[in-house]
Amino acid sequence: MSLSKKFYTCSAPPNPLLKDKDPRDVSSLARRARDEGNLNLSFSLLKDGIKLHPNDAYLWRDMGFTLLEANEFKECLSFFKRAYALAPDDMKIGMPYARRLRRECMYEEAEQLYMKFIKGADNTDSMKLLESLGILYFQQKEKGLAAACLGQAILHGLQSSHAIEKYAALNAQGFTLNDETWTAFANRLQAVLAPQKPVQSHTASYRPKPA
Repeated sequence: MSLSKKFYTCSAPPNPLLKDKDPRDVSSLARRARDEGNLNLSFSLLKDGIKLHPNDAYLWRDMGFTLLEANEFKECLSFFKRAYALAPDDMKIGMPYARRLRRECMYEEAEQLYMKFIKGADNTDSMKLLESLGILYFQQKEKGLAAACLGQAILHGLQSSHAIEKYAALNAQGFTLNDETWTAFANRLQAVLAPQKPVQSHTASYRPKPA
């Protein structure tokens, strides 16, 4: 039986030893078990943790990671989604959900999540979000937008061989970061985040600050 099915069918009470443990300690124990390859233990800890703390977003997210490690790709999405519903403004919760949406080719939903976090992010997180958007656009063959995002992230110090390789491939096809592609991305950003407002020509506010 898959781990996800066990989660919904197991009616056993949670381990009493976990009753007084902080949810973050449960997550830490589960992560250690997962890193050591003991997915059954990781699952058991998180299952009991969720029973004891059903509104803890990080326990739901970490269960998503454990199911992902168990190759239960579609099943883990519902756990990331539940975590996001509990903490929609937490980027550490939203990003795993967005990545899984992208992997499942649910591009529109993933794009909305990435963009939701990008304007309030610091420089480091902005680069990661731009990389994620760039890869999403690359997969969708929206090459100008992909070049704008990947190029901007690399320009501001992103050291990712994955992003650099894709940006080089785009450059070879004539797509690069320039005023035209960056403005197109800024317009796309505003259209997604605030479709009821007119598009503004000023785009500097969307640029991550140099380190």
